[in-house]
Amino acid sequence: FGGDAPIVRPVPFLMEKSMREVASAVCIQAAYRSYRARLSLPCSIRTAAVLRRSALCIQGAWRWSLLSRRLALLQGAVNCVSSVKSNVLYIEERLLLALNLVNSVNRFAPLLPERLLGFGCKEDKVVVVARSGAESMKVNTSDVRKVALPTWLTKATCEFEIVPSFDEQFVATMGLQGLFLMGLGELQERDMVSVAAPSIR
Repeated sequence: FGGDAPIVRPVPFLMEKSMREVASAVCIQAAYRSYRARLSLPCSIRTAAVLRRSALCIQGAWRWSLLSRRLALLQGAVNCVSSVKSNVLYIEERLLLALNLVNSVNRFAPLLPERLLGFGCKEDKVVVVARSGAESMKVNTSDVRKVALPTWLTKATCEFEIVPSFDEQFVATMGLQGLFLMGLGELQERDMVSVAAPSIR
């Protein structure tokens, strides 16, 4: 060990007088900068404070509206899943034929994370597809979990596998209608039930 190397690391030390001088200088600089900022305002300080508070209120209301619409959407999905009590599904023929058209319409509120999700078919099972234009999604597949469904939703329904949109094991289907009819083969007459439409008087 050289004699020039200290055994104990030096500890910075300031006298009380120096600390008071530094604190005073900081206070003076902060007061001068706030004075300069007030002079540069196109309105009075009271008007600027009102405008700032108004902007914060509008932003808070907008964020809450997004959150409430998202929770309403997810809660509606949970209610639909919990209402299913059988493995038999009755659906109108016109609605079945229009499923792909209905699914293609952008019905989600803006900035919802669920806008990046969709459904797909992989190895004869339905999976959730993470559709994102982020370049990191193409490199690291573990980032797909960032756009997954909420944990409380998967616990209340069922846990879907989350796969990226560039997965090569997808099975080609005819959209959402194809997912509904997956494994059923071609529809026949015995699979349809005719129901008389109610008359309008």
